Amino acid sequence: MITNFEGVTNPLSDDEMRLVPYIIDGLKKRDKDHAIKGAEICERMQAFKKTIGIKEKPKLTDARLRKIVSYIRINALLPIGATSNGYFCITDYLELEGQIKSLKERADAIYAAADGIKRAFENPLN
Repeated sequence: MITNFEGVTNPLSDDEMRLVPYIIDGLKKRDKDHAIKGAEICERMQAFKKTIGIKEKPKLTDARLRKIVSYIRINALLPIGATSNGYFCITDYLELEGQIKSLKERADAIYAAADGIKRAFENPLN
């Protein structure tokens, strides 16, 4: 769980955990050239939930989908890549290297932002 984002970073619910194998199965069929947007996954999962006995609400959101994708990655269940074109299963080493580089660059940008707001607080312009 991430401070100030508890609502979207809470651990996966039982219902969300039940979606994991279906999301994995769907993404296994997607390579980088056939990536699927998060909004489309959410829409498809929302329609699919009823078929496996998951209650209608809450709706699967992009934020909760990212939490599910993170769970899949952290637990090494599938090498999921993501670009602005959507999610896909990484199929070769160059894609893997690119995805790792992207994740590390995003982490570095978050650290830089944290350092910047700390400096701004400690040295206000007024």
